Amino acid sequence: MKTKSINTGNCQEQEDISMKISPLGNFSTIVDDDSCYFEELAIEEEDGYENSLVNLQAPSVEIAALMSNVVAYISGFVLRSVSKRWKCSNCICELMANEEDWEKVKDDCVLITTRDNGGLIIPSNALLLVCKQTEDCVRRAQAKGIKQMKKNVIIGNVLSKCHDRTYDEMFNCQSSIHAASYPTDLLTEIVSTYLKVRLHHLAKEATLKLCPTTIRSTCTNITQFKGN
Repeated sequence: MKTKSINTGNCQEQEDISMKISPLGNFSTIVDDDSCYFEELAIEEEDGYENSLVNLQAPSVEIAALMSNVVAYISGFVLRSVSKRWKCSNCICELMANEEDWEKVKDDCVLITTRDNGGLIIPSNALLLVCKQTEDCVRRAQAKGIKQMKKNVIIGNVLSKCHDRTYDEMFNCQSSIHAASYPTDLLTEIVSTYLKVRLHHLAKEATLKLCPTTIRSTCTNITQFKGN
């Protein structure tokens, strides 16, 4: 960890440059619940387009570990966001890792435990599996072209795959406040929140490619240079 002097006379914490890796931009596909790489090349579309082949190269062991840890990190944020809107406290508790979950997710939560100062959340195994499945569908849709990415189509694909893999059966809260559409409603809330994070990142990356130096970043650099 490095420090630099600032005008107040105190030290401002600076991360080591070796840790400055964009967590959302350094993995190409996702690892499924059986720790096997997704090597299928077909992208599924629900709008009548024919399936097309894309090159989804299986990542190395190191990159695969990074992928899983980043997805787990985002999953914690997803849980925090969902907890502000979802009315059932029992559901929220089930989305947090317990002792049994910890044995399943601990290898994916190294990034969380390393960076945690007491405020980060470790997701349950069920939540992590859903978020991994969402990330996989995002990557497949992105390979088709960012302009063709449709949120509702991705959500539909994720829900279908979660049902096929019986992930929805892991959400079994018996509270009387739930509607008949539970747990689909909860899964949709989780997937939508994850997608919001990922699509925002993709949009930001696309904007920076079109305009690497924005007026805001230029003004920020000038302000920092002048020491204001």
